[in-house]
Amino acid sequence: MLGLEKKVRFARKVVLGLASGPMDPTLTDFPGRKDGLNQGVQFILRIVDSPLQSLVDFRMPVHGPVVLGRAPEGGVALPITDPRISGTHARIEPGGEDHVVVTDCGSKNGTFVNGLQIEQAKVKLNDMVRVGSTLLVLSRMTNAVACEEPNHSVIGDGPDFRELCAHVSTGARSNLPILLLGETGTGKEVFANMVHRKGGQGGNFVPVNCAAIPKDLVDSSLFGHEKGAFTGATEKRPGFFREAHLGTLFLDEIGDLPLEVQPRLLRAIEQGEVMSVGSSRPTRVETRLVAATNVDLEGAMGDGTFRADLFARLTGWTVEPSPLRSRREDILRLGRFFLGRRPDEAAYGEPLWDADLAEALVIYPWPYNIRELRQVMEQLLATRTGSLYTLDDAPEKIADAFRRSRNGLDPAPTPTVKTSAPAAADESTVAARPRTPDREALLLALEQNDYNVSAVGRLFQRDRKQVYRWMRRHNIEPKD
Repeated sequence: MLGLEKKVRFARKVVLGLASGPMDPTLTDFPGRKDGLNQGVQFILRIVDSPLQSLVDFRMPVHGPVVLGRAPEGGVALPITDPRISGTHARIEPGGEDHVVVTDCGSKNGTFVNGLQIEQAKVKLNDMVRVGSTLLVLSRMTNAVACEEPNHSVIGDGPDFRELCAHVSTGARSNLPILLLGETGTGKEVFANMVHRKGGQGGNFVPVNCAAIPKDLVDSSLFGHEKGAFTGATEKRPGFFREAHLGTLFLDEIGDLPLEVQPRLLRAIEQGEVMSVGSSRPTRVETRLVAATNVDLEGAMGDGTFRADLFARLTGWTVEPSPLRSRREDILRLGRFFLGRRPDEAAYGEPLWDADLAEALVIYPWPYNIRELRQVMEQLLATRTGSLYTLDDAPEKIADAFRRSRNGLDPAPTPTVKTSAPAAADESTVAARPRTPDREALLLALEQNDYNVSAVGRLFQRDRKQVYRWMRRHNIEPKD
């Protein structure tokens, strides 16, 4: 049997190797492995919260049985300093291509998966395991390097986030327009700003919320106007395109852009010139365009409220930030950041919250994503009553998520948010449609309907061809 000290040294070696970037392949020959082969690691256990803050972000590959406890015995040991953990608390081992199996070893305080106490359970990627007051999330290997930039609010260290940052950086180095798609609150402006920095644009970063511009001012706001061009035009205005000359123009909520303005936007993108309202002479502009929306643009094209040629031009490089509920290993990391603690300081400070609140924050589904998390952290700052934040300090929806999960219920039903495309001449003719599903939602719908594509199409109010396009986008194979 391996000595405890050797196991701890190995765990630290794994952590240090993973925390700095792609995993050193030599680390896959871990103590206790019998075949001596250097196979790739698929699953990783990552500590996301612990009473001993220096353990936060420890990662352990799951090649074979991993035993958790204060002084664990058997398999590869992951010793955890936590007074509420038993000596040998739980065992985690590979169980299949898409999961591991966790077994409670008769612990005093129990083992929980996604809030529910278990004796044995399958654990899939992004699932959370609680032992004592320590929280772990099942993650996976990635070759993508760390990409956090706290000074620019780029916070996250999970594999999906690292890979997304790499994808954004690659697109930024091209000259292609970039389209950011996804749910509200996922940080699309943060990624647009990243495109500006990584792309080396020397001019301004100009963010514009298309939905906030009055319809009759969209032309003059984007392209500028001459003095006297219309009533109230008392002075000449350059417009957002000219303000972003040699820089980046970020058009947020582009799905709300009026249909009659879209041809002029297309011309500005394709020809690199704009014409002010009231002028007869176009002006050359060199502007990097980044657009974003949570509207289903493909559905809007079908409704006739978004031009297909503009959509084709915008989708030079598509980026889809994941919803926060798909990034559980980053939730507490982001929470600490919003409470004023930088990621590189997490291991050196006192805990910010107790284990129950930490667990509730991880399992709550965050329908409004990072924006909602920031708001909850601000509420915690306003209501703190002791040395640690607790469930008593949290909004009721967070405390309710904890209670529901303990009873085997969904932590909090995600509200169905329907997003309609911008209305055409007759708003009543445009029905509200569900937004484009992310990969997780599409897989769930397919599984619940036995991969009946027509049934899934009816669920999302789309035809089967659209469902097949979504499946190709997310690399989901149809089943016979």
